[in-house]
Amino acid sequence: MKRFRTTAAVLCTALVAAVSAGCLAVFFAAGAAAGVTGAVWYNGELRTSLAGTLPQVRRAAMGTLERMGRGVSTEETASLECTLTSYTGDGRKITIDLKSTSEEVTEVHIRIGFWGDEPLSRDLLTQINDRLKR
Repeated sequence: MKRFRTTAAVLCTALVAAVSAGCLAVFFAAGAAAGVTGAVWYNGELRTSLAGTLPQVRRAAMGTLERMGRGVSTEETASLECTLTSYTGDGRKITIDLKSTSEEVTEVHIRIGFWGDEPLSRDLLTQINDRLKR
């Protein structure tokens, strides 16, 4: 019985530590399969994974920003990562970070302004996902 309690305590501690440390891999995997529904709001940033290559998601994100009339102010691209920067009408910075996690899955992080704007971030993500499905 004592061994069971010790094992249960260790497992509970590990679970709490993983959750409080921001272990979001499960949510990212769900996001890749389900699209926008797997998105997680964390520390002022919307995070998910989308089914698509980095170039596909990059084009969809750029098209979404251009359709909003904002365009892309700066773009930093590496082989497996890309950061797009734009601004809202009221001057808040929009940052979209993309990272290829596999051949067909791209991790997406969207932050608007310093504190974040969840409704606008979710709207951007929905539009990016819609462009990917076309």
